[in-house]
Formats: sequence, C-alpha cells, structure tokens
Amino acid sequence: MRILVLVFLPMYFFLCPLWSQEDISLAPGEYSGWLEDIYPLHFTFTRDSSGELTGMVHFPLTSDSLFVAVDVIDSRLLFTEFDENARIVGFYFLDKKEGFWEGSWRNSDGDVALKVYLKKEQGNSDKDHSISAADNKWLEVYNVVGPPGENRLTVFRQSGWSVSGTYTTGGDRSTRIYLRGECLDIDCRKMGLLSQLTTDDFYLELSREGTDSQITFFYPEREEEFRVTKEKEFGAHVIYGFNKFFVFDAVVPDFNPLVNSILEEQTARWIAKAIRALERGSSSGNNYLDEKFSHRNYIWTEIAEVNDLFISGYMEWINDSESEKMKSFVYDLHKNKFFWDSDLSGMGLISPASVNDLNPKKGVFLVVKGGWQYISPLDPINGRSYHFVDMENRIREIPRPFRKWFTN
Repeated sequence: MRILVLVFLPMYFFLCPLWSQEDISLAPGEYSGWLEDIYPLHFTFTRDSSGELTGMVHFPLTSDSLFVAVDVIDSRLLFTEFDENARIVGFYFLDKKEGFWEGSWRNSDGDVALKVYLKKEQGNSDKDHSISAADNKWLEVYNVVGPPGENRLTVFRQSGWSVSGTYTTGGDRSTRIYLRGECLDIDCRKMGLLSQLTTDDFYLELSREGTDSQITFFYPEREEEFRVTKEKEFGAHVIYGFNKFFVFDAVVPDFNPLVNSILEEQTARWIAKAIRALERGSSSGNNYLDEKFSHRNYIWTEIAEVNDLFISGYMEWINDSESEKMKSFVYDLHKNKFFWDSDLSGMGLISPASVNDLNPKKGVFLVVKGGWQYISPLDPINGRSYHFVDMENRIREIPRPFRKWFTN
C-alpha cells in the first residue's frame, strides 16, 4: 500500500522531502471532523507492530469505514484511504492549526476536492456525536449603523462554509443586493460576501465579534466601515438523506415549527426523488457509484426578506452544479400561514403582466416589500440573474388582504 502512496505523491507535492510523524504531533487516538463542514467523519489511529500510525475513517451517515495510511510530507499530514480490496479511494491533505487540522479531501483522480477539518477527541468519545455537532448553522439579521436610511443585512450560514446574504439599502425606495460568500475562519466569526449582478459592485467583510461587530465595504475605488447591531437571530438544522453511495443535505432555518415542518417535508420529497433517480441510474450501467462524493445533491435555501410582516425566500435542489427544482415561499407572521409560489399563483397574486420577458417556469418570484423579486435557476457558468418587478403603482392588482406585503 505504502508504495502506491509514494508513487502518487509527486503529483501533489512536487517531490517534497519526508519528515517523521512526531514533527507534527499526531498522536494515536480518536479524531472527529467534517467534510465541507456538513458531512461528519471519525478517525481512529493506532500504532502497528513497526511503530507506524495506521487507522480507520468511519462515516456515521453511511455506516461504512475505510482503511487509512498516514504519511507526513513537508510538515503536512497525508491520509490515504483504501477500501477492502486495497484500492485507493481518496486522499486527505491537512495542515496543523491551533487546536485542529484543516485541509482538503481529494478523490483518487484528483478531480473532486472538498474542504475538511478535524480535531482530537478529549476523554470519552462517541462516534455519533459529530452528526449533531455538524449543525452549526444559523441565520442572523443586522442593522447597519451609519449610512442614511434603514440598511439591513441578512446572512445565512448553510451548506459547507457557504454563506448567502441580502443587503437592503434605505431611502425612498429600498434596493436589495444579493450576496454570496464564505466563512473566513473555522468558527465563521468572520465572513466575506460578494455582490451578485449589481451596477454597484462591492465586496464586504462582516466581523461577528460580539459588541464589536462591524462591516467593511470594499468598492473598486474606496472602502467604508460601519458598526452593525444584531436585530434577529435564528438557529438552523441539517437534514440528511443517504445510503452507501449517496449523500443529500439541506439546511433549514428554525423560524418556527410550522415553517420547519413544511420545509422539511419538501426536502424529504426531493431526497426521495434523488435516491430513486440514483437507483435507476445504477441499474442502467452508470459506474459513478464507485466514486465517493463524485456527485453531490443539496438544497440551497435563500432568505430574501425577514421583517415584521413576513419571511420570504426560496428552496433550490442543486444536482452537482446545476439547478434541478425551485420553489419560493412566503410566511405571513400575523396570520401564521405559509404559502408556496404555486399557492400565490392560484390566488391571483403573481400577475402574468408582471413577468414581462421573464419565464417563471425557469425561475421563481419572491414576495419582497414593494414588489416581486425574480430569481433565475443556478447556471454552472453564468450564475443567476435577478430582476425586481415594482408593484408600487399597481398595488390595486394585489388582492386587498395581501397588499400590506407589497407596501414599501
């Protein structure tokens, strides 16, 4: 096995020299961590008769395990996974940080790369505890103190290290800027987000350090720094669907039991469809089942608006890097009622006249203050497109019980 590892190493480390395992203080014992901060994994290391570290990696979601060989290269850890037939499955490349290890996992071909980190267990360990520990997701709403008008930032930490956000600027007419980004540290105390398809492009960094929380905007020719105060915060939880070869995940914000149950039900339906499609594909001769993580399914849930009247957003099933299905929703806080976009269309709330040149079958309309927000499906090359449909001068087209949603 070790010969196979050493043959493969030059492609990744350019013939770097080897050091002893003691240089990086990897001790025998139990370690736990996550792939993409979403898939839990658990390592057990022992020393063999020759004194070398060997181990097993266990995946609680699928209940399968793989053999692990350990090497140290240029002060980095290399774990090599083998199946029961001594075939290489993947590689972990890890750097020592303060109190944990961080790096990436790659499959045997090197064409799939996932972030990974792990830490040593203290005292008695439980392999299954890492599943609940992976639920470190949340949604927070901030008031940006300083700029004129009411400026608010909503950030949602969800799949992997990814963060989505919506920045709403004040003034006579509110403008929403949709953001994408990721955590900049393991605890996601700092994050960076980039504006999506706006005429005023900027990048922002948010620091969530207690009372010293602040936000910095980086424009092409200037930067601005403001203080932020947290208005609302919600937890979130991870939903998994899996079998031996397949993992599907979704992150659902914990607004209340009603919203949770409806979003979880929709997630379960999409998971069931994805698993059926996988099973049909395997019977037709597809061989990708042999490649762990070569295909990823997940649900991207984005929240566009959180105010005192309603919460709105959409769910999108992503199959690899393409959109499979989309559904938007609005939850009326005062009436305690949940509506999908299909419900709104049936009630006459989405007017065909509002569509213009947009095709709602290829995207969704979201309720936001002042009008409708159109969001296109995820395109692996072009990303998304956004289009706001202002209803201020057409408020009478909205049934009276729902006009308060669209009042800017």
